[in-house]
Amino acid sequence: MIELDNINNEPVSTGALTRMFHSLNRMLPENQNLIKIETSTGLGEALGILEKYGISQVPVSEGDYVVGIFSYRSFAQRLKILSDIRLIINELTVEDFIEDAPFVRVTDELNDVLDKMNKSGSILIGAPEQVQGILTAHDIFSYFYGISSPYIMLAEIELTLRLFMRAAASDEKLIECIKSSLSYKYQPDKLPQSLEALAFEEYQKVITTKDNWLVFEPVFGGKREWLIVILNDIRELRNDVFHFRRQLTPADTNLLLRHRNWFLKKAKILEAKRKSLQ
Repeated sequence: MIELDNINNEPVSTGALTRMFHSLNRMLPENQNLIKIETSTGLGEALGILEKYGISQVPVSEGDYVVGIFSYRSFAQRLKILSDIRLIINELTVEDFIEDAPFVRVTDELNDVLDKMNKSGSILIGAPEQVQGILTAHDIFSYFYGISSPYIMLAEIELTLRLFMRAAASDEKLIECIKSSLSYKYQPDKLPQSLEALAFEEYQKVITTKDNWLVFEPVFGGKREWLIVILNDIRELRNDVFHFRRQLTPADTNLLLRHRNWFLKKAKILEAKRKSLQ
């Protein structure tokens, strides 16, 4: 029998293994302030609450039990069969504008509740008598965007880096640059013959080797030392992300975003130069 506490000779805390999987409790916004309204709440007041708190739906309770959700969507759906808007605002309550919302457990898998989310637009965590939170499509989008954005930015940077290198030199010249900067670490018959065969740190070496910089400087512009700093930052963050060493901090993500935007600016400048020559 494998002792979990001995995996990799490192202690594994209770729940550490299952936390590697994406369950709903990880997607709930931190410190969510769950707002609820009663079925007797006036329609105008309920709409005001949505606007005040910048939300699009709110659980509706009858006594201690949540009986559904009031939302802009449920309001619009019901509005289609009503004609006197003034009467709606002044005299009706949210009871006539509630839509059902599915209840799920906080430990449920995302795949198990996606269909429910697609149909209702939101799901309630817990049970009618004890609602722990509300999860919307926006919450799920924000959660996965936070996870995926470093991968997306790194892909944008690396693919653009290759295009910059190809814009600066022909295939034959690129092979010469690779040979002049990387032959110290490869046998002649093992030398990479394409940009796709290079590791990220090798892009940096090929571009910023002093003799090669004369080839690439017209595309990258600026100082070679400045580009070295940028590529060093990206390389370290890339290794952390792709080797799952740690979760990037907000400062890391902002740094990566700044470098990504630097590449975008350079791409726009290069495209503008090319158009001016046409």
